[in-house]
Amino acid sequence: MRSRTVQLATKALVSTQGRRHDQYPPRVPPEDFRANLTGMVRLAKAAGITPILITAPTSQQQGKEPVYLKERWFKNLAELVPTHRRYAQIVREVAAREGAPLCDMAAEFDKLSRKDLDACFIHDGIHLTPKGDEVAARALYECFERNGLPGRLSGGGHKPPVSGAAARVVPPAAPAVADRPSTPPVRCD
Repeated sequence: MRSRTVQLATKALVSTQGRRHDQYPPRVPPEDFRANLTGMVRLAKAAGITPILITAPTSQQQGKEPVYLKERWFKNLAELVPTHRRYAQIVREVAAREGAPLCDMAAEFDKLSRKDLDACFIHDGIHLTPKGDEVAARALYECFERNGLPGRLSGGGHKPPVSGAAARVVPPAAPAVADRPSTPPVRCD
């Protein structure tokens, strides 16, 4: 199995040597990505850890890919969006097959209007703006609630110790989803 760290280090070395993009090492092949992810999920579960798989959102559009990526990562920019979607689909498939909770951030962001989606990402279409962070935080929290994760992640309701002036105020547990009023769709503008 190929390590992503080794792959990135190799790409950095290749780029400092002035090589062309067609000499870059290939991305982690989808089959290796699937095997690596499956192995990580199984290893976590064997150790009593709840693995949570998350798809990566993007605002990139077919035909409007950032040109700088052609010199750095892709021989053909038309491969960018389908490649991103292919890897997100693999995450979904592994989560379903292995019974791991899935927070499908790609699907959540895909529900946004083009204007809202663009406002959630900086120019590269990958990194989130502060508004995008808010959308992601809300979507992740809702995913964790749907999957019953808050109690499992906090050790079943364990509260941190409190002492003297350094005492932290621990907010009460959020009401059950059915008890809360529905929230309007998230917008980034």
